[in-house]
Amino acid sequence: MADLLVIDLEMCKVDRNVTKGSGVYLDHEIIEIGACILGKKNKIRDEWKSYVRPQHGSLDSYISELTGIKDIDLSMAPVLADALKKMANWINGRELTAVSWSDTDEIQLSIEMEQKGIKNEVIEKLLTDWADIQKSYDRLTKATRSTSLENAMRAEGVRPDGRLHDGADDARNTALLIAKLFEEGKELEMEPINQTFEYHDDANDEFNVSPFAGLFKF
Repeated sequence: MADLLVIDLEMCKVDRNVTKGSGVYLDHEIIEIGACILGKKNKIRDEWKSYVRPQHGSLDSYISELTGIKDIDLSMAPVLADALKKMANWINGRELTAVSWSDTDEIQLSIEMEQKGIKNEVIEKLLTDWADIQKSYDRLTKATRSTSLENAMRAEGVRPDGRLHDGADDARNTALLIAKLFEEGKELEMEPINQTFEYHDDANDEFNVSPFAGLFKF
């Protein structure tokens, strides 16, 4: 199996009244990318992070308090297309399988790249077989509802490193949890995420239901 690229995204909200009629259908925008590489010996081999400057949304007080991200962090940050170029350069041809805790990160990145017309072969390749570790863990433990990363770490005896809802720290903590499970001989299914969405500019349209409904309710 290829090394795992563990990714965590932090997002801000987009006011659909601001983008209405513009051809942009985004409910959220990425404001931070955290990533680390978990090698075959269950060791974190490399880490990377970048803040991302939103082009349509804005950072509110709730998200700032939740993530620790400030307006000053975003003011000089690259826009998503440039941040993804930097990420692709960091990956530097390494064969990796992307994973994240839940499917929302893969969905958001796919949607945002499509809506912004971003082309990046390295990132597009990652999206084709991106796996949802939360779903894999829930299957492993026969959970009847989705397990938060914090609760899964507590259940498996993994001490958190850093703060919750920091992209880099959440990526690292997800990797530490995966490593612990692998070391104990527990198998996680790496089934690729397969999501398809329709976009409509009418906020009342029945198809226009955000995949992130309730995402920021913790």
